[in-house]
Amino acid sequence: MMMVILLLAFALLQLNDPDSIIWTLTYLSAALICLLALRKNLPLWLAVISSGLFLAGAVYQWPRIFKGVTGTMDNNPEIELARESLGLIICTVFVLISFFLQRRK
Repeated sequence: MMMVILLLAFALLQLNDPDSIIWTLTYLSAALICLLALRKNLPLWLAVISSGLFLAGAVYQWPRIFKGVTGTMDNNPEIELARESLGLIICTVFVLISFFLQRRK
C-alpha cells in the first residue's frame, strides 16, 4: 500500500509541471498497477509490459551527461532528464516488486 501512496503523491507533485499530463498519468498508471497487485489481480503480461515501457522510457530520457538531480534547471536540462529517468526507474521497480509480492502471498 505504501508504494501506491507514494506513486499517488508523485502524481500530485507533477501537477505544476509544464508537461504535467504525461507525468501525472505515468505515476497514476503505476499506482493503479500496484493496486491491482495488492488485490492479487495483476497479470504477468501487464507487469512485464508496463515495467518494460517504464524502463525503456528511463533509458530514453537518461541525459548524455549526468549532472545530478539537484539544483536549478534553468540552463541544465540534464537535471530534469535525470529526474524523469529516475522517476521511471522507481515506477519499474515498484511494479516488479508489487508483482512478486502478489505471487508470494
